[in-house]
Amino acid sequence: MGVIRRSRSSWSSKPVLVTKKDGSVRFCVDYRPLNKLTRRDRYPLPIIDDIIDQAGSKRYYTHLDMLKGYWQFWLSTAASAKTAFITPDGLYEFNVLPFGLTNATSQFQRVMDVVLDGLDRSNDIIICSDNWEEHLVLLEQVFQFSRYPR
Repeated sequence: MGVIRRSRSSWSSKPVLVTKKDGSVRFCVDYRPLNKLTRRDRYPLPIIDDIIDQAGSKRYYTHLDMLKGYWQFWLSTAASAKTAFITPDGLYEFNVLPFGLTNATSQFQRVMDVVLDGLDRSNDIIICSDNWEEHLVLLEQVFQFSRYPR
């Protein structure tokens, strides 16, 4: 899928297999040592109480699943080298933004704010409206409108 590649980096973090509630296993990388060296990005994240308040009285809802959203952000060569992790098969690094990096959430939110710039901020991941006609207009805006350079 192009998510990782072989690496020759001088960096290396430890992978961890974590059992999820459903019994399946998730591959994670312990980036705590790298995160200790990282200057923190304090970009503001949405306040969940505000989102719930805005959505609470609406009638129609659409939820956009951002499950692999981080993987849409390609890393620079220098950043990619810092994401290296060791396995029995060798050293690998991420091509895309992995979970676990201290600034991943801030970077993701910053890009989402740019992509959806100009739209009602209550409509970034959960689109909600009072009536069906308004809902269709909002969906069209989210799917067609973007200020992000292509």
